[in-house]
Amino acid sequence: MTGVGKCSLGRQRSISGPVASLVVMKQAAAEKRPARARLTSRAEIARRVNEARWSNPVGYVTARDGGDWLKEAREARCLSQRGLGRAARVDGHLISELEGIAGRLTAVDKAERIAVVLEVPLESLFTDEAPHVRIGERRRTRIPVSRGTPARNEAAALQRFCEERGLWNGRRTAKELLVDEKMVSHWVDRGLLTVAEVYFAAPFKANLFWPADVKQLARELWKSKDHRIHRNPDFVYRWAIARGWSEQDADRLAGKCRRRQQRYAAFRTGHYPAEANHARWREMANKLRAEHPDRSENSRLGEVMLSDWQASPDAWPRDRYPASKSDAQDIDGDVFDAAVKRVRQGIKYLQNREISS
Repeated sequence: MTGVGKCSLGRQRSISGPVASLVVMKQAAAEKRPARARLTSRAEIARRVNEARWSNPVGYVTARDGGDWLKEAREARCLSQRGLGRAARVDGHLISELEGIAGRLTAVDKAERIAVVLEVPLESLFTDEAPHVRIGERRRTRIPVSRGTPARNEAAALQRFCEERGLWNGRRTAKELLVDEKMVSHWVDRGLLTVAEVYFAAPFKANLFWPADVKQLARELWKSKDHRIHRNPDFVYRWAIARGWSEQDADRLAGKCRRRQQRYAAFRTGHYPAEANHARWREMANKLRAEHPDRSENSRLGEVMLSDWQASPDAWPRDRYPASKSDAQDIDGDVFDAAVKRVRQGIKYLQNREISS
């Protein structure tokens, strides 16, 4: 038996003997083998099964309003999709599909477990009525591929919230007091630092503090007689050397202690409390607004600042807000805008604090 093959140069050559018999047998087997069916993806199978269930949806329900109520209830409990699935003993992908795919059916017992975890009636979250849109339509975008994107977005939103309300988060508080963030949590647990608000987000929650409360804590720490709080830099240096630290590490530790003392000493000033200044500025601004309603807000705040600068020099340190070289009763023009901005922010800070309290 003879077969025909092709050599490496492209010319045909004849094949004879047992090799040719093997080639012919393989060709015949390939012709008799049926064509392999195309594999169906898992998502396609799930879609077909879900559409088939809608022909007789007994024992199945879908999320109400395309999953909007389910998503809102989950975020109110500060639960992620995976966390809710773990608490309800269902797959986390099911929560994602219920919130994102219109008409995604699930068994009634699973829906009941989800409602129990969220502490919401079953009828408020699920229904057996078909959605008004096409079944299987994705109502929300998929979760970003990059891990950490939701957390970064929430962190940016938290930063904007703190700037608008005049609050400090734990990181800002630790930076101002030159300590670790764990120390801030320790002070909160011991009741030394009061939490003004708690910011809830899907990936995390954050404690927020009023700057005045943080500075008050710094003053109390500075006045404390406890050697574990009010430490002498020289004592810290000797303590580190006695325990085998290198001179470089000991000097770095003593320098950190010295900078913390200087920061706390700056908080312990003889100026009037900031809230008293804010209240006085607001009262003066309201009086001018009633007397001169046609004047601009910036003009009124400028007059408030100049009057208070002249009447309350303790609230306006002359090293930061010096007098004009030509007139001792007038503020320097280079710092005029900064002083007006301080008055505006102080009034806004007082309003935000009254709203939150």
